[in-house]
Amino acid sequence: MVNLFLLLALLASSFLQSLGPILPAVCGLALLWIPVSVLYNRAAPKIWIWLTVFLLMTLASGFASGGVNLASLTNVQFFSTDGRVFFYYIPLLLGLSGRVPNNAIAITRWVLIGLSIFTLVLFAVWVVGIQKELLGGARFSGLINHKTSAGTAFFSVAVVLIYLGMKRRDHISLALGYAMVIPGVCSTSRQALLGVVAVLLYLMTLVRFQVRVLLVIGVIVVGTIGGLLGGEQGMERIQRVFSTSTIDAIQAQWRMNGWRPVRSEEDDANKDLAQQLDLTAGGEWNLVGRILFYKRAVELFQESPTVGVGFGRYNDPIDGYIPEKGRGFFALAVGSHNNYLEKNAHNSYLHLLAEQGILGLGVCLYIWFLIWRTLRRKGNNQVNDRAMIFIHASLLPIAMLPLSSLLGHALAAPQVGIPITTCAAIALALRTEEYDDDEGEYEDEDGEEYDEEDEYEDDEQE
Repeated sequence: MVNLFLLLALLASSFLQSLGPILPAVCGLALLWIPVSVLYNRAAPKIWIWLTVFLLMTLASGFASGGVNLASLTNVQFFSTDGRVFFYYIPLLLGLSGRVPNNAIAITRWVLIGLSIFTLVLFAVWVVGIQKELLGGARFSGLINHKTSAGTAFFSVAVVLIYLGMKRRDHISLALGYAMVIPGVCSTSRQALLGVVAVLLYLMTLVRFQVRVLLVIGVIVVGTIGGLLGGEQGMERIQRVFSTSTIDAIQAQWRMNGWRPVRSEEDDANKDLAQQLDLTAGGEWNLVGRILFYKRAVELFQESPTVGVGFGRYNDPIDGYIPEKGRGFFALAVGSHNNYLEKNAHNSYLHLLAEQGILGLGVCLYIWFLIWRTLRRKGNNQVNDRAMIFIHASLLPIAMLPLSSLLGHALAAPQVGIPITTCAAIALALRTEEYDDDEGEYEDEDGEEYDEEDEYEDDEQE
């Protein structure tokens, strides 16, 4: 029960980021509980082991290059920038370290409903103009610190509730799920919008044709409402993506050198990025500026494609490489200065390639492949329909990651990832009954026989 409580606390606190360090505090508690849960349940499945290996590889890469040192591990700023990746996977490590009770699905559904109502109340307050700056200003984010984190959280809850509502004929979940699309659109996060497009395409493969039509109509209606309520600024951000001036600016940026970090924030060179963008981008700072971050990631990857230049080095001024003769294959960046900046490649694939190379990116993608495959198999083999529906619903937020990671570091930012990883962790932690096709009998996950008469015992008791 402790595992479920902490997972739901992580999910809820991800919606309260602007109220203080609630999310980091819950992450800390969960981190302390994980080894206790592993020892008590004697549970360390394959995904848990691979996750641990990946995080240890990340830490070792940082220490080897100097991007991380002992002082970093006691620096709060480090864990809000480069080190936040260690918080990102806490829900998965927690969920895989034990089991959650049989009523976890019902409890999680009510938590999602509660978060939806809470968000929609804040959204109504924002629409009428009360405390608008507190709730995100011109772009709604509720009590979440950043529009991308807000958009991802809103859409994650929306797609889970929509799927639960459609499959279980749960009108409350369905209505709230559609309603949550509206604040998601009003966050104007292009990264989140790109991710939710991928979810809708995947969702089309899971439902009948008639349901697809209704789904498309519903999304268009609530999306239009969101666009109207979001105001002109939100529509302009979408339109600027396809403008010829933006395309020309992107081409101009790519011909320049990549972004260069400096040793002091007061250094004039720190303003180079803003100056270059002002010359070419016509004010589209956020979009075109990413090209310079992409360019730096590509330049670093070319120095050390195999293992990258070292975790934490993307934001640091680089003095040289060791071994120098290994550049172009295997070399770690070295430098005497560590920057703790929120800047990253704004593309998870490029950032991982730059800092941890093909090896690091390969391990990370393999972990997500294992998570996806495990949940798909677990959902497809369920005896209980309710468990099957929830497990399949937990896959939908994960489907956001491949595309949203193209426009941001969605595979390392806990503010973005925790709503996604929490639902997946609860689904992975469910103690469920599966059907063994070869033996023709019901078995639970530990291979013990399962009495078919008890299949819907929980539902009858309710």
